[in-house]
Amino acid sequence: MKNREDFGRTCENLVAQLIASKTGLVVTNLNDEKNNHPATDLRIAGPNAEPAYEVSVKAKKTAEWPAVKGVSEDTQYMVFVDACTVEDPQFYILTNKDWQDVLKTIQPKRKTGARIINGALQWDWEDDGKLKKFRGSKLYPTDIQAYKDNWCVLPGIKEH
Repeated sequence: MKNREDFGRTCENLVAQLIASKTGLVVTNLNDEKNNHPATDLRIAGPNAEPAYEVSVKAKKTAEWPAVKGVSEDTQYMVFVDACTVEDPQFYILTNKDWQDVLKTIQPKRKTGARIINGALQWDWEDDGKLKKFRGSKLYPTDIQAYKDNWCVLPGIKEH
């Protein structure tokens, strides 16, 4: 891959194809509508006006996903792609509730002072009289191991 954006787009397309093949639903890449769409990357919708849902795709080819911000709405899901081994990528699929549980689990393991705000760990501090903040936290496959190949949580997927 030429750069991180190309790698991310390739993983988004892979996840979109997997979801479409598992559900038969229409999958749209939101980054085609707005570059670097906030919070989510894919919209999944049914042909008979079933409620649409959105998926955030997080991809990595190193030991960790850096600065993960996550999702905060019940109609949002996360798919983590671990492409450390390109020949055998691993997928971790979480509901918003699963993600909130992961945040509560990893929060005590990260630098103190983080609060959970809108689906992310956030640190606030003052520097030279200015309020600063950082959102996101690194995430390791061991943090989400329980959600490996958990495709059945996505609406429209029947397999376990």
